[in-house]
Amino acid sequence: PLLWKATAAGRPGTVYLLGTVHMRPDGERRLDRAVLDAVASADRLALELDPTRVDMAEMQALVAELAIMVDQRVGALLPLDVAAKLATVAAGCGMPGIEDSPLKPWFVAMALATECPKKQGLGGPSVEELLMDLAKRRSDPPTVVELETARSQLLALSATDLDPAPIADTLEWLESGKLAELVALYEGADAAGVAAAVEESRRSSSGSPAA
Repeated sequence: PLLWKATAAGRPGTVYLLGTVHMRPDGERRLDRAVLDAVASADRLALELDPTRVDMAEMQALVAELAIMVDQRVGALLPLDVAAKLATVAAGCGMPGIEDSPLKPWFVAMALATECPKKQGLGGPSVEELLMDLAKRRSDPPTVVELETARSQLLALSATDLDPAPIADTLEWLESGKLAELVALYEGADAAGVAAAVEESRRSSSGSPAA
């Protein structure tokens, strides 16, 4: 697994750092024994976000505040060919008509990156979800620490505001098959391969989402 162990000479305690992905193959729930042992012994579990504590009312309020345009539809911001591709891809991912919605481009790109991989066989539970499940099964669950908030994440994504580039970038990314390649590298614990794939994605497009 992409798991690292850190200790400091003369100081108590051990820190485990686990690289994770939000998307895994359908039905994949396996975690390496080293990860299971680390979670079993941890007194704290730090995650980007706790996936079991999503507040839907809060999310709806954040979307209304940050992701909705007034008197505008997202398709009108796109070149005609990109708008047409968005309509086709989104419909195939269970989001028909999103091109006619008032959602801002960054949010549409996020929705595509979240929902479309499920149609590519990447609908398994995230590593974070599995870690939380393990933690909750313990008789003495570890303290869970969230390193970010839903608001901070959406604010970071919303920095592009009305820039349509994230949609085109995400459509290209989905079509390229690079996500499946990245997930396969992760499942194979190929740290060097994952690093190279992520770096290539960053170089080729600032808008490509990360797994």
